[in-house]
Amino acid sequence: MNATQARQPDVPATAVLRPRERRRCHVREAFSLLEIILALGLLAMSLATIMEVNRTSLHCAASARDLTKARLLCESKMAEVVAGIMPIESVDEMSFADENYEEMSSDELGDLNDIDTNASLIDAEFWYYSIETLLLDENGLTEIRVSVWREAEGRYVPKPFTLTRWIVDEEAVALMAEGLTPEDVTSMEGGM
Repeated sequence: MNATQARQPDVPATAVLRPRERRRCHVREAFSLLEIILALGLLAMSLATIMEVNRTSLHCAASARDLTKARLLCESKMAEVVAGIMPIESVDEMSFADENYEEMSSDELGDLNDIDTNASLIDAEFWYYSIETLLLDENGLTEIRVSVWREAEGRYVPKPFTLTRWIVDEEAVALMAEGLTPEDVTSMEGGM
């Protein structure tokens, strides 16, 4: 054993290393500022993307809900016309809130007594309908077109939902049996 070696106590190997060599062996204990900024940037971009997807999905859900309501209201209104609850005549921009079921007799209501006809359940003040009728031929075939739409301020408003149906109008057949043409019958009844 060498005399210099005997004088030095047992020291760990890292203590004997030069300063440059110590830096190479240094164990990292934290993230650098650049890594933190990059991580926060990725987090912000992913949150912005998730929020946009959420906004789009809410918009699509509202559009689907409105389309479903419009379809149900349109089918209901068409059924009223075909069943004779409403006369076969043109109506322009009528609100569902303007309908008064309370004034109808129990015979006119029929099965509607079992249904809650409260207009607020369907947001009636925002829903409108129009009915267009057109006498097609001398056999009394009449085209009925019912359109339903929603009006809302500052919000996406979808196109109106429209149903078309052809029925035989008995009144028009009776008038044409007297010798009138379809054009005469249409003009007599105010655009039927």
